[in-house]
Amino acid sequence: MAAPPDRPPSPALPVRDRFDRSDDCDGCPALCWQLRRNCRLTPRQLGLAFGVVCTFHLLLALGFWALGYPLVSLFAGIEVAALAAALVVHARHVLDRETITLAADRLCVERHCGGRVERIELPAAWVRVHTDGPAALVRLSAGERSVCVGRHLVPAQRPLMARELRRALAGAQRPAEDRPKT
Repeated sequence: MAAPPDRPPSPALPVRDRFDRSDDCDGCPALCWQLRRNCRLTPRQLGLAFGVVCTFHLLLALGFWALGYPLVSLFAGIEVAALAAALVVHARHVLDRETITLAADRLCVERHCGGRVERIELPAAWVRVHTDGPAALVRLSAGERSVCVGRHLVPAQRPLMARELRRALAGAQRPAEDRPKT
């Protein structure tokens, strides 16, 4: 899959893997960016790896039990329980994401973290994009309200996202007759 034509491809920054731009988000004409966590393992692969680790620990514990060291089984059980707890925490946050939608005169930012969803709407005409440094999060502000985005991007991609947001906001703030036809 190639990068969209309005974004030059860069071999050092895999932008298309990190945020996607579409002209139709949730059924309404809009610009929409999905900033997601980088999870390379599928749930099935992760479960299989967990099963292999648990099987290894079970066999190891049984071997030591047979040799007369039952205390090793206790510690193997504690280790498997800790791995299961880490897997639960990972599973809870695997769908964390930020969705930025620019539709009509509103910029909507939805942040999903664990089971919480935070939604902030800002008037597009008043939104300013701030970058406090090359590795800092991108801050979107309108009046007294502000929100930081880009948590799931590598630091080198945040200035690129800020540039694209500025370009989209500038296009959204122009009167409809001045916009180029697409």
